[in-house]
Amino acid sequence: MKKFLKNVLALSLLIFVLQACYNDKADKLYGVKTTTSCDTASVSFKTTVLPILQQNCAISACHDPSTQSNGYNFNTYNSVAAAIQTNNDQFIGSISHNPKYIAMPNNGGKLADCDINKIEAWVNSGYPNN
Repeated sequence: MKKFLKNVLALSLLIFVLQACYNDKADKLYGVKTTTSCDTASVSFKTTVLPILQQNCAISACHDPSTQSNGYNFNTYNSVAAAIQTNNDQFIGSISHNPKYIAMPNNGGKLADCDINKIEAWVNSGYPNN
């Protein structure tokens, strides 16, 4: 009986130790990088802003060249710049999900905070055509 209790105790201790070593970091489990750094210093329209807009905004039935919802086509620099010139606060407010504006993407989740920060940095730098 003593040997049985000793084995149960040893097995329990082993299970406890193995449970304590469990690593559930998202990047290890799902291959997702969970970095908190967001480089907004080298943002350009062509390589940073346009891909974000094309993936989330300039899609079919939204702000693509054929639909141009609310008159906005986010597939070219000139059309994005025109939207910003028309109402900079609305552009940033919509993608930031500011309650004063209609949240965009419409019927979609909010853009990643880093993507919003990059777009905002680009707008605040005078939205250059770079």
